[in-house]
This record gives sequence, C-alpha cells and structure tokens, in this order.
Amino acid sequence: MFTRPVLGLIAGLLSGLVPAHAVPVAEWVGTFVWRDDGPDFGGLSSLELSSDGSRFLTLSDRSEAFEGTFTRDGEGAVNGADITFTTPLNDAGGIPLSEKTVDSEGLATLPDGTVSISFEGEHRLTFRSAPDGPEQAAPLPPGSDDWEGNLGLEALAAAPDGTLWALTEGTIDGDHAVLRYRGGAWLAPLGLHREGTWRPVGADFGPDGRLYLLERDFWPLVGFMSRVLRFDAGEDGLSNPQILFQSRAGMFDNLEGLAVWQDRDGAIRLTLISDDNFLPVQKTEIVDLRVTE
Repeated sequence: MFTRPVLGLIAGLLSGLVPAHAVPVAEWVGTFVWRDDGPDFGGLSSLELSSDGSRFLTLSDRSEAFEGTFTRDGEGAVNGADITFTTPLNDAGGIPLSEKTVDSEGLATLPDGTVSISFEGEHRLTFRSAPDGPEQAAPLPPGSDDWEGNLGLEALAAAPDGTLWALTEGTIDGDHAVLRYRGGAWLAPLGLHREGTWRPVGADFGPDGRLYLLERDFWPLVGFMSRVLRFDAGEDGLSNPQILFQSRAGMFDNLEGLAVWQDRDGAIRLTLISDDNFLPVQKTEIVDLRVTE
C-alpha cells in the first residue's frame, strides 16, 4: 500500500505538477535596511555589482550616483554598506541633471566599462565613461512617442556580447516593449506580454548568460509584491520563462533594482534594492536571494 507522501507525489504528477525540488528556485538569504544621513540618499531604483557582489554602483531617481562596498555575512547576505564616492549625473555639457526634471531608472555596465543609464519622462538611453562623466545619448528609442511619461525604459541589462536589453514598464496592446541596442543602433523591437498587473522594474544578465527580470506589483493598503523571472535571451526575443521567486504582498518594500552575481561555490546570487521614493514611511532595503537549481 502506498504511503501518504507517495500518494501525494503521484497525485501531483498526474495533475501535471512537478515536485518543488525539481525546478529552480531563488531562496531568501537575508534583508538589510540601509540607512544613511546624506542629504541626497534615497530613491535608489537600480543596482550594479562587481562579479563577487562586494562593490556597488547605484542611482537615485534624482540622478545621483553612489559607489561603495557591501559587507556580507557568512551566508552571503549584505549586512553593511559603505559609500565611498557620490556624484551627480551630468548632461553632455557637464551640467548636473539633478537641476532638471529627470528620472534616472535603468543602469547597466557594458563589457568595456561604459556606464549606460536609461531615463523616464524624457525617454532616452545614455552612455558615459564614468558616473561623473558627460553623457552621450543614443537615438530616440523606437515607439517612445507612444510611451506614458513614467512608464518608459525601466529595466536595463547588458548582455555578454554588449547588446543592451531594455524593457518598458508600460504596455501597448498588452505587451511591454523589449528593445535592444547594439553597434550604435536600435534593433527590431520585440515584446513581452503583460501578465496580470506585474510590471518590469529591473533586469540583469547572469554569469550563465540568461536574463533575470525583476517585476513588481502593488496591492493598495497591503504593499508591494515582487517576483524574479529568468529567460533565455536570443535574437527572436525572450523564451523559456521560469519564475524563481515571488514574495507575498508587503513582505518587502518597493524593490526596483536587480544585480546578479556568482559566489565562490558557483551558485547564482540575486541582490535586489528598494526605492523608498524619498518618503519617511518607506525604506531602502537590500534583499539577497540564492538560486538553487
């Protein structure tokens, strides 16, 4: 006679389900609440990390860049942050963008070290040799005339071959725009169908060459929900989606930035950062996840 656990496994298989351990999953490792007395600190909506997860570059919505180092505990979760360099982002003429009405959102570092930043409101993709250097702008993204002001290029990631992948937070006809920029030109636009009320807010390519996408949902009076998906990224678009992690509403703050790295044991690590919108009722959180295959 079958035992109860065996009967449960058989029932799951017959219903088309697979055991939880048979699929990749991102497990929560730790959460760090980042507090800093600097007058410009806050509104962090993007994150880039060194290959070992120790050095960071992050941007605020008010076009301020912060560089520094994270300390991590024995499990690899951030337990301290030290800002070593702060600078405003400058336009092509060297004027700080903080003096304008701009919203810096996506952040990606190209293989040659070039820093790429996407902006909402005044939709554009820019490049600078260093965070404090003058910007150079790409041609306007295709379809940007149809984007709402704060629903433009929200998620930005650099593929190993140097191609930039950018996803819009908003949709047109139910699809988020998936744009690629390579060799000084935009490639043919692709799309990602919107699922429910989830919206792309952060992205990064992992050392495995796959695209990791952070999505956000919001439940009024309850809080934010977050999830991380993983895709194969090719010339035809994004395929083989896998949901690695999904939080309950209110578990974390407004997670908007994602960085992917690899630990000494070869495990994929995900570090997420929240945008507190410069509001005292919100907080800047660093959330660490470990992917188990």
